[in-house]
Amino acid sequence: MLAVGPIALGCAAPLAAELNVPIAVRVVSFVQPSPTGLITVAILYDPGDAASEAEAASIERAVGSGLSVGRSVVRAHRVPVSTMGSLSGYR
Repeated sequence: MLAVGPIALGCAAPLAAELNVPIAVRVVSFVQPSPTGLITVAILYDPGDAASEAEAASIERAVGSGLSVGRSVVRAHRVPVSTMGSLSGYR
């Protein structure tokens, strides 16, 4: 997990994970056949680990209410890593 970035003037610097969101979403445009509609992705994080929670929140903010890519919209939800084995409905 990445460490929380420095805080200046009350605004947190973007985390590396947040900066990578546009790149990760762009990868969807290369998937064949091209996906359409809503794509829900899981942001796995470790509850109780401040760095993990901060990174997950940062990714969630970067995705916002959804990012459009081609004919798809990518939405993300935080999911505790402990539930990874029982996940369904996420890509």
